[in-house]
Amino acid sequence: MSIDEELQTPSDQRLFAIANAMKNGYSVDKIWEMTKIDKWFLSKLKGLSDFTKLMADYNTATITPGLLRQAKQLGFSDRQLAKFWESNELAVRRTRVDAGIHPFVKQIDTVAAEFPAFTNYLYLTYNGSEHDINFNDRGVMVLGSGVYRIGSSVEFDWCSVRAIRTLRDSGYKTVMVNYNPETVSTDYDEADRLYFENITLETVLDIYALENSSGVILSMGGQTPNNIALPLHRLNVKILGTSPEMIDNAENRYKFSRMLDRISVDQPAWKELTSFEEADAFCEKVSYPVLVRPSYVLSGAAMNTVYSKADLINYLKQAVDVSKEHPVVITKYIENAKEIEMDAVARNGKMIGHFISEHVENAGVHSGDATLILPPQDLDPETVRRIEDATRKIGNALNITGPFNIQFIAKDNDIKVIECNVRASRSFPFVSKVMGVDLIEMATKAMAGLPLVEYPQVNISPDYVGVKVPQFSFSRLSGADPVLGVEMASTGEVACFGRTKYEAYLKALISTGFKLPNKNILLSIGSFKDKLELLPSIEKLHKMGYHLFATAGTADYIQEHGIPVKFLEVLGDGDSGEQKPEYSLTQHLSNNLIDLYINLPSNNRFRRPANYMSRGYLTRRMAVDYQTPLVTNVKNAKLLIEAIARQYDLEISKVDYQTFVPAPNQQEDSSNLPLIGGLSPSLSLPQLIALSPFKRKNIVSVKQFTRNDLHLLFTVAQEMRLGVQREGCLDILKGRLLATMFYEPSTRTSASFDAAMKRLGGQTVIVTEAHSSTVKGESLADTVRTLGSYCDGIVLRHPSEDSIDVAAKFANVPVINAGNGSREHPTQAFLDLFTIREELGTVNGLNITFVGDLRYGRTVHSLCELLKHYDVSITLVSPQPLALPSKIRDKLSARGQLRLESFELTPEILCKADVLYCTRVQKERFEDLALYDKYKDSFIIDNTALKHAKQNMIVMHPLPRNKEIAEEVDFDPRAAYIRQVSDHCKEE
Repeated sequence: MSIDEELQTPSDQRLFAIANAMKNGYSVDKIWEMTKIDKWFLSKLKGLSDFTKLMADYNTATITPGLLRQAKQLGFSDRQLAKFWESNELAVRRTRVDAGIHPFVKQIDTVAAEFPAFTNYLYLTYNGSEHDINFNDRGVMVLGSGVYRIGSSVEFDWCSVRAIRTLRDSGYKTVMVNYNPETVSTDYDEADRLYFENITLETVLDIYALENSSGVILSMGGQTPNNIALPLHRLNVKILGTSPEMIDNAENRYKFSRMLDRISVDQPAWKELTSFEEADAFCEKVSYPVLVRPSYVLSGAAMNTVYSKADLINYLKQAVDVSKEHPVVITKYIENAKEIEMDAVARNGKMIGHFISEHVENAGVHSGDATLILPPQDLDPETVRRIEDATRKIGNALNITGPFNIQFIAKDNDIKVIECNVRASRSFPFVSKVMGVDLIEMATKAMAGLPLVEYPQVNISPDYVGVKVPQFSFSRLSGADPVLGVEMASTGEVACFGRTKYEAYLKALISTGFKLPNKNILLSIGSFKDKLELLPSIEKLHKMGYHLFATAGTADYIQEHGIPVKFLEVLGDGDSGEQKPEYSLTQHLSNNLIDLYINLPSNNRFRRPANYMSRGYLTRRMAVDYQTPLVTNVKNAKLLIEAIARQYDLEISKVDYQTFVPAPNQQEDSSNLPLIGGLSPSLSLPQLIALSPFKRKNIVSVKQFTRNDLHLLFTVAQEMRLGVQREGCLDILKGRLLATMFYEPSTRTSASFDAAMKRLGGQTVIVTEAHSSTVKGESLADTVRTLGSYCDGIVLRHPSEDSIDVAAKFANVPVINAGNGSREHPTQAFLDLFTIREELGTVNGLNITFVGDLRYGRTVHSLCELLKHYDVSITLVSPQPLALPSKIRDKLSARGQLRLESFELTPEILCKADVLYCTRVQKERFEDLALYDKYKDSFIIDNTALKHAKQNMIVMHPLPRNKEIAEEVDFDPRAAYIRQVSDHCKEE
């Protein structure tokens, strides 16, 4: 559609069309003629459009404070300015802060200036000269959920409010950040400070700095605050509760999958695939049906169930372009399995409260659309025990403090984890109210370090059940197919109590506006399995006196079992004139002759335009449009029919309400709770170290180790890091001494060994060449023998390529190679590989681009050797005299990993890189300094270069650096080289 057509056609995209038109030179008058939008508004928009063109002529170095202030006063965010200036958000922020440009906090005047305004409605603005408030509270910030939409609604607002109230009751000052006036959290008297602001990195950082906040709680507002958890953490914002690094471990499917394998918790088979051939082969291996979704998607959005190869072909053709740039994730879909929700609270990795809810529908229905029952009525005790044990393991592995939710599927007592949300979930309010235990209060106290009662006693009667049902808005969504699937569609929910699950379900269903049938019920059941399962319920309907109607196949099946039923025929639009009214399904629906329509599709196939013309879809859509109650899931249909058959009076009783009561002063020792049998526990850190192939061995070259060795090393590193986070220091190497002997200057490598030893309880003996007997002529062999007499291990860096071989030959303790000339640097390569896994989740499938001095870059040589264990593509970029040695390059080529070799760093190379690994041109390796001066600044990575790169790639550098990476890149979230310093992936 052309710009003119978009301007003339009102739609939700029209504002973007106006922006495009102004960018292309359309005048206000011309746009007014096409849109009839008031010229006053168009003139304001034109002013903003003209200013964006002006901004494109500047960058962070040339922008004047006056223009930058004007940009902020006009409402441009740091992120928008970064796009104009080919920079990044944090670099713009630094420029703004250095220029002294900060927002002012203003109070909304709710009394029209007739009296002093004290209402707690605050906002940030650059169009001011002073603050309306002072900042002495140092309150705890709680981030809300923002706008209500499918997937995020009032449930998260309840969690935010409960967190705020708990903090205030405990004597804390509070700061609420949210921008939805529909919420209770934005009532002026709920928090000490209320900011109506977007939940973005810039806004949260500004408020955090202004308020000098004592901490931020992210886990109450759904996924929106979680999305900025890691950037906030990396900017030294104090996050209360679970570490954002652990949140990332749960949300990154590769890291989470590895963690589950490590702690012996099962998960459905899955794989990320980049071609149709790979996808087809995986589906054949695990067998259909499978769940397919684009790789960038979390939760249920754009996910579909695929039942055959033909379905797979159609989905991949219509939905996504499968390629290296756009992979798909395929997961084995387990049929007839029950989905189970676990809502839990932990403190320092130890579970202190939890509740389990069961779904009525089988797995395959999004948890937001599912019917929940609490306490669970049909779960085997063994299933419950297994779920509790898996939850404890996951909570401990992620070192969770605060709320978390895990979704399980269970079949024949085998449980598998679908996903883990390290935050409050939609079901937290439901389980808290049903069980009378406020999990959010408990989670808030855990995050704030307040006293609490673990596993408070639950006092509910045996004849007490809560059921939560979804509320849909299909009648307002023209054309939407009203079937339940893996993609969430509900816009609300209702929960009710009852003496049984049937009574509670009936009450909840009626509360959504569902009308119980009086006389006529229409049945259309696709699969034989569903017909067989629903047959006893159909018999009950007949015995209760309902008149049954059915479509052709369903009517035949019901009649074969001796149940009277009236056949209704579904014909296409062209045949409708030939239908007799008494046999017409469409006329029965349009004339409101049907009180309940049970329509069970054969397979819940993916929602695509072609399916919209099916007869089943047309009748379902008619039922919605004519307000006929509709049921599209066999489990819901069975539950509803049984509930109707029990003929509840539905009068209000004592089970119809629940109130919170103070928790009794008793504490259950959760360590005595039963553990499951039959599953092997995960290995402890000492056990992992005992298995290490690195133990008491010389680390001379990366060639010594297999991929399994690397996997174990990284597992040990993760466990050590988690232990250090919990305890500060570990005693694993208590009493051990490590000698570090560096014949070349080093900051990071030498400091990392020293820090790692001390964190693990050991000590280091630091020996430098200048202060050793080397200056007196002592040989390397004698130095190594001497150090080996005092220490338990030696770390050696030496300019000679043969040095490590000499040291390994004469040392009587393990020797670790920290760099031997330009040949290898194994420990740095291990750290680089670990960093890539931690930052991107996986090494497989990546495009790794090496830039700079590849001839002398020993870290590059070692990393190229390690990458033989992975499916990667490698691009080499260097000046011709500094190209990768032919021996290493030939190995890459023989393995099929060498994608491209270039002497220029082009935008085409940058746009495909997942990892951009930069190296310093090493002056100490050059005999001819003129040659060094010629090539030292051949490639410089700055924001201008990175504008071509992916948003989810990383920039790495082994350090130290000179000018090959500009300092402005340090503020880019893709710059992993500074973060890497904290990853001491050195196993002593």
